[in-house]
Amino acid sequence: MLKAMIDQPMLDLFTNIESREGLFLWMTMLVSFFFGFVIALLLRWSKIRRLKRQLKEVEEREKSLQSQLISTQQQLQARSSELQEESQEKVALLDRVQILEREREQQLQEVVELNRQHEELQNNNRHLAATISDLNDQIVELKAANDRLRARAGSHTDLPASADHKAYENLQARLSKVEAHLAQLLQENERLRHSGAVAAGTPPLVQEIDTVEVEPEPQIQAEKTVLYDKIIVAERAQDDLTQIDGLGSFYAKKLNSIGVFTFEEIANWDERRIAEVTKAIGYIPGRIEKDRWVEQAAVLAAAKERAMEEGSTEAQDGADTYEAVAFSRETAAASSTSQTLAVSPEGKQPTDLKIVEGIGPKIEEVLKAAGITDWATLAATGPGQLKEILEEAGDRFRMHNPYTWPLQARLAAAGRWDELKTYQQELKGGKEN
Repeated sequence: MLKAMIDQPMLDLFTNIESREGLFLWMTMLVSFFFGFVIALLLRWSKIRRLKRQLKEVEEREKSLQSQLISTQQQLQARSSELQEESQEKVALLDRVQILEREREQQLQEVVELNRQHEELQNNNRHLAATISDLNDQIVELKAANDRLRARAGSHTDLPASADHKAYENLQARLSKVEAHLAQLLQENERLRHSGAVAAGTPPLVQEIDTVEVEPEPQIQAEKTVLYDKIIVAERAQDDLTQIDGLGSFYAKKLNSIGVFTFEEIANWDERRIAEVTKAIGYIPGRIEKDRWVEQAAVLAAAKERAMEEGSTEAQDGADTYEAVAFSRETAAASSTSQTLAVSPEGKQPTDLKIVEGIGPKIEEVLKAAGITDWATLAATGPGQLKEILEEAGDRFRMHNPYTWPLQARLAAAGRWDELKTYQQELKGGKEN
């Protein structure tokens, strides 16, 4: 009803409009519509141009960012290659250090063996010198007796064989044996001199046998021009210094090289002597006091002395006391060691890849799924291959840097825990600082 009331006036309006007025109205409406359409089109065209301009700017910016991304990726790849080369160089250097250490130990053993042979040759020389001196005296006596026999034989050439003639033949035979023995000793002495057992400049042990003077006792020089000052000449009592907690075989040999062989010597060290020894063997300052070498050596020396007095080779009481000292030392150092990174082989299995700095439980699962199940396999895997494994595992693993993992695994597989601990202290999240 209401709609009919509203539409009716409008119908009346259009019904009452004359033809000219209607035409003018329709033309006005048409022109208005045209102008409105043109204005809307212009406004739309301006907006389209503005949007195209913005799109072009966005595309140019995208190209610039794309070029920056490519440059950054290239720089990252170059840096990764450098890190891989540096890691390989570190592995090679550590292997070289280990080889040099083994060669040094072998050379030290060779020096000790050469020293022993040298001492044996010196003793042989002294024995040979005494033997040659005795033989020279016998030769002088035999030659004198030979001259006497020749004089007597010259005055009795027409006599048949007699007791003196038999004695003369016996003396000749004895003289021949002595000369043969002397020739053999001379050859042996010459061989020893050529082998380097006799020091350069040492006077010959024998002289020509034509002289009738008593040969002076040969002087054997104490200089050792081949083995120098590393040779320990005298045999002396030596304890197993590696029984001291914190003292390994390497530094035990260094202590032997500076003349320290027994627990008693270490037990008598004072602060000045400790400083001298620390500098002489290249040890860490303050470490001897921290590890309580002096106290441990005193306990071990007392246990050894008590065992000797009791006539027994066992020193269980001393060992128990030593364990008590070691336990007290470990308790005192617990507060400091708990704050440092500890890498210990205790409780660690070769299949535990989490010992490598930068590898967590999830990454360990990824590596084991790829066939890397132990330290040896990880050490033999290149960093590039590890990076590919991480990228294939998903985006959450791509951010990890595996370039130090093979080196850490190699140290762990070789049991070089101290070096691994030192190296891991230089890392941050498995990356080199």
